[in-house]
Amino acid sequence: MVEDYVEKTTVEDQYPVLTSSQRKGIVLQDDFFAGDRVNQNGNIGYFIIPRGYFAFRSRSDNDVFVFNRNDAVDMGIISYFYPVFKPRGVDSDFLLRRLNYGLEDQIKINSEGTGQHVLSLKKFKNMIGLFPSYEEQKKIGSYFSQIDHLITLHQQKYFYHIYTFNQTKEL
Repeated sequence: MVEDYVEKTTVEDQYPVLTSSQRKGIVLQDDFFAGDRVNQNGNIGYFIIPRGYFAFRSRSDNDVFVFNRNDAVDMGIISYFYPVFKPRGVDSDFLLRRLNYGLEDQIKINSEGTGQHVLSLKKFKNMIGLFPSYEEQKKIGSYFSQIDHLITLHQQKYFYHIYTFNQTKEL
């Protein structure tokens, strides 16, 4: 279902630096950290992550592993603490939801460690999960993508109303 992708940067700032957040997905690091650079030692050796490829933080303090897809830029780079992989023979929208909802028990079983748990890419790739046919995956993935889009639109509308309300209140 997935194939690891290991291409690393050879020059500083080869592509935009990304971060994989638990709530916002893969985003530009400058936007996420308000222009601050997290790694002051440079980013040579970071993983390159093309658009549509996935990454996850391989270490967790709370047994939660969040899988994100690069929808931010055509080519970006991400810390080597985030293994990169691409979907193979599976719908990308479906895979994104399936990884984050419904495989928690298998992920916990395959992670190792006592304090901080680690999920290696090798163990992750060897997990077995039930998946519907590709046609069903496309339908399910499309359905949830549309719902995500609607939620985003409603959130934007809500925050716009709060912002304009606060602006008129100050007048």
